Amino acid sequence: MSAVATVLIVEDEPLVARGVMRMLPPGIGGQLAGSVAQAIDVLRSGTRMDGLAIDVYLPDGSGLDVLETSIERHPTTPVLVMTAHSDNRVIANRACSKNARFLAKPFGAVDIQPFALDVFAAHWAIPRTVVERFMAFSGTHRLSPRQIDFFAKHVAHVPRTIVAEQLGISMNTLKTRTRQLCRKLGVDGLDVAYERMLREAV
Repeated sequence: MSAVATVLIVEDEPLVARGVMRMLPPGIGGQLAGSVAQAIDVLRSGTRMDGLAIDVYLPDGSGLDVLETSIERHPTTPVLVMTAHSDNRVIANRACSKNARFLAKPFGAVDIQPFALDVFAAHWAIPRTVVERFMAFSGTHRLSPRQIDFFAKHVAHVPRTIVAEQLGISMNTLKTRTRQLCRKLGVDGLDVAYERMLREAV
């Protein structure tokens, strides 16, 4: 299943890193970095990351240094700080002071959901409260990642010509995709789908 957003997972324990990746919902993929140096290289490379999940204690330093670099270069990118160490209250306070989320290990997929919604909101530039309804609606109607990404652009009010440009498709193909999505949702247009999404309970 293709991803529409990517999270940089900064974690030196491979099993933990893969576990975090598996907890991310469909539509979010992960890129791994096992050290502070690797993570900062990725951030400085210009590669787009829609979110970061950062372990605090890494072989070459503190994950909080990665947080600082992320804030300097990409201040609106959602960040999750995680640790299994007992001084998590201090770490949680530092993370929250930087507008990052915090989770104490171990945690599960339900715990990571608020961060995942932050990632989608940042990726599509859609308000967090709307994303919550949007993802629930997409799950109810079993939209594919491609359909989710396509519909999200409509929800974010991206002009149709720009949507076609972003997706690398012609306007005729865009019209075909619109008809296919409307048929799947049982609506006459994407505006109707958007209104239904806002009415449906989360």
